[in-house]
Amino acid sequence: MKSHIFQTRVLYCLVVLALVAGCATGTQKRSNEHSAKESSEEEPSRTAREQGLNFAAKSGSRDAPSVFPSRRAQSFRHPDADLSAITRVAVIPFDNYTGTQFAAEKVTTIYITALLMDIDVDVVEPGEVSRVLRESNITGGKLSQDDVRKIGNSLKADTLIFGTVLEYGQERVRNETYPVVSVNVRWVDVNTGTIIFMGTASDEGSPKVPVVDVGQEQLFSVLTQRVCHKLITMVR
Repeated sequence: MKSHIFQTRVLYCLVVLALVAGCATGTQKRSNEHSAKESSEEEPSRTAREQGLNFAAKSGSRDAPSVFPSRRAQSFRHPDADLSAITRVAVIPFDNYTGTQFAAEKVTTIYITALLMDIDVDVVEPGEVSRVLRESNITGGKLSQDDVRKIGNSLKADTLIFGTVLEYGQERVRNETYPVVSVNVRWVDVNTGTIIFMGTASDEGSPKVPVVDVGQEQLFSVLTQRVCHKLITMVR
């Protein structure tokens, strides 16, 4: 009799343990499925965002026709200038001719980065340029030849680079709106005050993807990078 009771209790315990194990397995499975679902939903969202950014910017690639034919890249080289002899340049903070706040600061930073990546030339640290301009009481605008020489000598640079952000925003063409970036740069010889190179380049994105969906800052950053690389390619 005792043996039968003992066996019954053992069997009962085994059944309870099996039920507990089954519940735990089911809970873990549901948790894994929930995590996998969240991950699968998050990944397409991130991928779609990246694809949207690429699509929004791709219409401005070199292979795509521009919707702004009047904005073809233009450049000028002084016939007596040897650009390959330039060893050290200083980039003066660009002027902003647009209604977009901080456009000049953003383009200046990206242009300096492109210089460092694309050309074998020393670039004066931006903070040092700001310090010299501040100490010289020069805040911007057109500089005299004496100003150019003074700044260049202080920075030990043989060339000063000036720039103007002409466009940085949305422009409507017929029934569509395009993100557009347009920049002009001038390279000035420190000793003579002569413009030895000047170039203007533009790029635009696609109107098919709303800028808010792909990130306005990211999109304009991509367009600005392409514009800056175009400008530097002209110098080579």
